[in-house]
Amino acid sequence: MPKGFTDAQKKQLQMDLKNAGKKLFVQYGVKKTSVSLLTESVGIAKGSFYLFYDSKEELFIDILEDIEDVIQVQMLEEIKTSQSSAPDLFKYLLKSRLRSAAEDPIIKMTLKTDVIEQIWSKLPEARRLENLARDARFIESFLTYRPEASLMFRVGSDKLAGIFRSLFFLILHKLEIGEHVYDEVLDFMVDACVDKLFNEE
Repeated sequence: MPKGFTDAQKKQLQMDLKNAGKKLFVQYGVKKTSVSLLTESVGIAKGSFYLFYDSKEELFIDILEDIEDVIQVQMLEEIKTSQSSAPDLFKYLLKSRLRSAAEDPIIKMTLKTDVIEQIWSKLPEARRLENLARDARFIESFLTYRPEASLMFRVGSDKLAGIFRSLFFLILHKLEIGEHVYDEVLDFMVDACVDKLFNEE
């Protein structure tokens, strides 16, 4: 970390970089958002950026994971308090997350092929694996509070995460699917996936 910064300043600067990144990535895209633009926005030298992050792509992932953390905390609270059956609860949570993702510009950016390829290519292998493991851990936490959902886990939490992650790509194809039927299609796909997982022998 920068030698001239106190711990409080380091924490604030990292938060400032994240806030600047949210605005700049949405405004210009990941490719056109330079490290210089990010550092100018928070008033630090360009070289200081690399004492917080190895790349702008790593900053982007940090921002994305912060957004996902907020969503997952909200979902876990619902899991703890809901009286719905495990399948109905999982359907509700998945549909809610898909719809909230459609409204978040940072999450939507990660569904674009050129963006995710750029981000993934700049991240160390360990960082990529850690990001992918987050969804699997969330699914496992669902089981902690709803053990009757163990039926789903015959396919493994990694595969489950992949199945549900694939549903997010529906967000990018709303026009092709048809805006007038999009919500019904989204609900159908979620219901079909969850019903298959719970009902398969």
